[in-house]
Amino acid sequence: MPFVIVILALIVIAGLAWSFASTSASYAAAKQAQAAIEAARAAQIAAAGQTVSSAGLTAALVFLIVLNLILLAVIAYIVWRQRSGAHAQSRPLIREVERPQMSGGTLEQLLQLQAMAMLQEQMRRHLPAPLGPARDEEEEWQM
Repeated sequence: MPFVIVILALIVIAGLAWSFASTSASYAAAKQAQAAIEAARAAQIAAAGQTVSSAGLTAALVFLIVLNLILLAVIAYIVWRQRSGAHAQSRPLIREVERPQMSGGTLEQLLQLQAMAMLQEQMRRHLPAPLGPARDEEEEWQM
């Protein structure tokens, strides 16, 4: 009979070991499934982000293409208007009107007169007041 008790004890111990192994395997399988679910969620979030960024880049590209087409149309219109309007236009453009230019001598004289006026003004400030009767500036210039 002690032999039967030992065998029964071994069977119970083997059953407990089997159940612990089965529980560990189930726990590992559950953790693997949870990791797979989290990986799938991360992949789904990454795919959504990639979709949004691709849509944004596509919108920017379309905007730049439309902007370039508009600029080309405006440039073509300006060139067409200049070519077709230049022959039919009766009055000259502003840039075609001749501007009077000062000769070199006139400009030099003007600069010399301005320099002389500045020197006279400086001299008047630094010289003492005249001793004789005061004269009006209008009399000075009316010779």
